[in-house]
Amino acid sequence: MPRTISEVSRRTAVALAVTVLAVVPVSGCGIGFQAATTTQQASGNGANADLGALRVRGLTLVDGPQGSKTGTLVMTLVNTGDVPDALTGVRMVSPANGKAVIVGASATGGTITLPRLSRTQVGYDSSLHVDLSDLGLTPTQFTEIELQFQISGRITIPVMSVLPTGIYAGIAPL
Repeated sequence: MPRTISEVSRRTAVALAVTVLAVVPVSGCGIGFQAATTTQQASGNGANADLGALRVRGLTLVDGPQGSKTGTLVMTLVNTGDVPDALTGVRMVSPANGKAVIVGASATGGTITLPRLSRTQVGYDSSLHVDLSDLGLTPTQFTEIELQFQISGRITIPVMSVLPTGIYAGIAPL
């Protein structure tokens, strides 16, 4: 028995409606201000954070020599303000087993001065270091690092631990 045009049109319309209804709900992950793709946090090394006029860029924990349980923080600190500030302390929040020390030729009294409107490299291509000891981390494990600034206050940032290979080769505690 031959099909009528209305039967074919009705089946085509139903198939089209089912397709549209199936695709629309799964395609919305990237739409809107609170979409998962617009609110995603850092998922790898190189954490970034802002605290007042200060910008922390590319924060990564580079593991020290194998078996040493040490590491070095690599970061760029940018002071966009008109007032000097200083990094006065660093500590591991979670897991809380590591100890941090600020060292280097221009680290005065365990602090790193951040002049107004400046950029300061730490750990990479720099004599300034934040070295950690007593680490119990594995490569690619995240830890929370708290940075304490003289004027801007404190900020806690999740940071990934990486092996000293590739772009991190040669980075080691002082």
